[in-house]
Amino acid sequence: MKVHISCFFFCFVLLMGCGPSDEEVLKGAESVVKSFVDELNMENFESAKEIYPDLSFIKRYKIPYNFKITNSKFSSDEKKEIKVAGSYESDGNNKPLQFVLKKDDNNKWFISRSKGLSSYYEGYTYVVLKKSGCLKDIESDASIHKTCVDLEPKVESLVTQYKNDIESLILFDKGSSNLTNNYNINISGDLMLKNTSNITIPGFSYEIYIQSFDSNGNLSHSSKYEFNNKPILANSDHQIRVFAMDYNKDYRTYRAVVVITNDEFIRNYISQNEKIICSM
Repeated sequence: MKVHISCFFFCFVLLMGCGPSDEEVLKGAESVVKSFVDELNMENFESAKEIYPDLSFIKRYKIPYNFKITNSKFSSDEKKEIKVAGSYESDGNNKPLQFVLKKDDNNKWFISRSKGLSSYYEGYTYVVLKKSGCLKDIESDASIHKTCVDLEPKVESLVTQYKNDIESLILFDKGSSNLTNNYNINISGDLMLKNTSNITIPGFSYEIYIQSFDSNGNLSHSSKYEFNNKPILANSDHQIRVFAMDYNKDYRTYRAVVVITNDEFIRNYISQNEKIICSM
């Protein structure tokens, strides 16, 4: 009888000494991630920060609607860190999202960092900074966010510089232009622009204004040209046909100017061809 009791006690102690299995631990980490995503979806941001404290350093982030976990694993043999990966829907596409979890002082899992939650992740500023070698830690949304916030003004300044330079390189060729005054009622004819830049301006990315000036060189009238569907090709002439433009009695001379209204093509060009200096 004593032998049976001793054996039972030994087995009980052995079972009590065995912690949860790896599968159970991973499932527990996944549950923590699901709770965090649920809090974000419910806009309970303070509760979300309790699960992911460094969310406080990510001022602009995406709400991962319809987030689905695809896999979870320990990141090392010591099993002190777990990576939980998944995806969520955004603009009709699936976007990747990764969380890394560690244990706090109370031996509970919490999210220590993420990748793909920041609104900057894989955006224009991120692409330019990554190409320029400015992002020190692309595995951390908090690090990505800080660097993008710090250097975004420099990136945007480069976009503005390109926009101004391109506009200044669209020249009005008066010698190849011809406007006719039709009985002081309206003006019609052809105007010629020369794109002397090496960048094509896509259709619907610009507006053209036809300006007239008085005898003193002062702007007396400006009309927007209504057709902007054709691209203004790089290093090429661009002819526009004017039909019945308003006549202005102070009209003495004229010109056409281009204003870029959609800079997406500039951003694409910069992201492929330019780098910035990473210092502030």
